[in-house]
Amino acid sequence: ESDVYMIELSGHDEFDSRYSMMGQVINDLNSLENLLKELLDEQERRTLILEEDEFKSFGAFNENRFDSKKLKRKVVVIDNYYNLLEKANISSIEQIQVEIIEKSLIKLISSTKDTGINLIITDNEISKLNIELINKIQVKICGRHNERNSKLMLGDDRARKLDCIASFFMKINNEIEFFEAYRFNEEKQLKILESIKVEGKEPIFKIDFETDINTILPGTLGDGKNFVLKDRSEDCV
Repeated sequence: ESDVYMIELSGHDEFDSRYSMMGQVINDLNSLENLLKELLDEQERRTLILEEDEFKSFGAFNENRFDSKKLKRKVVVIDNYYNLLEKANISSIEQIQVEIIEKSLIKLISSTKDTGINLIITDNEISKLNIELINKIQVKICGRHNERNSKLMLGDDRARKLDCIASFFMKINNEIEFFEAYRFNEEKQLKILESIKVEGKEPIFKIDFETDINTILPGTLGDGKNFVLKDRSEDCV
């Protein structure tokens, strides 16, 4: 069981009413700032619990415990967070608030313990992300991108060479792997999945959501921390 918080600050309402059935939708700075303060307090509390009981991870703590005694996973999904900085009418007070939020995000992902609090950030304008924030993220997923953004995410320009459709690189710490992911599409279902080779490598895994729409996404952000993939094929030219 998880608590899911979906953050959308660009004003495009990408998290509509359907998402409220899965978790809490937040679309203003004050609510986001308060949420991050609560999560930082909770992270500190969980870190103490894990250290006192000598557990290495959130998963190990929850193992063999009754459901009522387990710690709930908390997942924060931030979509296009840095679009806010492009608004011409952002006030000086909001700028200060954004800086506070950014520091909280960095602190949240700087924990050396797997506390079961996960942060997922998606953004098309990678170059606008805080460099410290990028460096702190242990798992990065990148579709086809320009040389600058490829180097920011992966450390080199290999994302420029990706096939546009359903192709991604995943960087976990310093290891980079190629994989494919497909989003279920009712109008144009993917009947045949062909292996896409990058620099002579086969993908480490393939996900076909037509076969099983409930497929669990592989990859971790620690012990059992699944991440979300976004089909960027429509953005490619």
